[in-house]
Amino acid sequence: MRAGPGRSAAVMDDDQEFLTIQAATQRYRVSRRTLYRLVAAGRLVRFRRPGDARTYLRVDQLDEQLRLQPVPVPRKPAPRSRHN
Repeated sequence: MRAGPGRSAAVMDDDQEFLTIQAATQRYRVSRRTLYRLVAAGRLVRFRRPGDARTYLRVDQLDEQLRLQPVPVPRKPAPRSRHN
């Protein structure tokens, strides 16, 4: 995915931890497509380094967007008693 209209890459800050797309897919067990969708939706900011074609993502943003979220488990109804 190249920088173009609506797809600008931000400047990397040395105080943040970054992962490449490939490293992020392995660490978070998600597809490249998922990560690029989150970038396109504005939920992740992509970063580039001069002379480096790879895309980098901030670990804190990845943690925020891809953290495990509790899913409510539906309660099973109590079994009915059978009286004959």
